[in-house]
Amino acid sequence: MAVNPKDRYDTVLALLNDLSKIDKNLDWKYTEDTSGGTYVWALEEEKTIKYIQVDAIKGKWKIEGKQYSRATQKTTNVSKWNSTGYNSTQEAFKKVTNFIYEYENPKK
Repeated sequence: MAVNPKDRYDTVLALLNDLSKIDKNLDWKYTEDTSGGTYVWALEEEKTIKYIQVDAIKGKWKIEGKQYSRATQKTTNVSKWNSTGYNSTQEAFKKVTNFIYEYENPKK
């Protein structure tokens, strides 16, 4: 939304049409527990649910990746998403953004 009313959308339909053009990363759901310093991105797929979680531990930030299998009902680590030592949520969130981008856009 623009600060200047003249720069804003004229109708909700115009806004929705522009939003519909975005097709990347929209399936990831984000939740947060700011009191505990936990932030989670989840992607529900047909056979699995993938999670990327950011936690605050002793003033540093840690990222963990997990995958839940609907068939076996087991959760396993996604080691390529695990990393530690971030000094801020901003640093950690930037890394999560990279992980999601790489997952959504695999190298061929």
